[in-house]
Amino acid sequence: MHEEKIWAMDFIEMSADSSQDNSQRETLKMITGAGDSSIKLWSDSTLETQVKEKEDTLLLMEEEQKLSQMMRDNDLVSASVLSFKLNKLRDFFFAMDRLVSGRAPPPKPYIPGMPG
Repeated sequence: MHEEKIWAMDFIEMSADSSQDNSQRETLKMITGAGDSSIKLWSDSTLETQVKEKEDTLLLMEEEQKLSQMMRDNDLVSASVLSFKLNKLRDFFFAMDRLVSGRAPPPKPYIPGMPG
């Protein structure tokens, strides 16, 4: 960020290598000059931000599905650790309550080919 007022601004197209398909693609950049005697080169990171947010959302959904499966399988120790990590305090309390009170049935052994 500039510390003084911006006095000049321009847009330029720059070539950027796309490493995935070995092609050149044009990107639009903005250059600003300000009263603090600095020049800044700006690029739009909207797409990268959106992709990261979607990846984070998918990762969270996967973790929540794991937690749900652990609760169904009565893997309460792992479920309590994961629910605490995900800040799912209701699930954490539920898992810990079942663990401490001894009301949790023992986990069922996994037998391939047998319905759960």
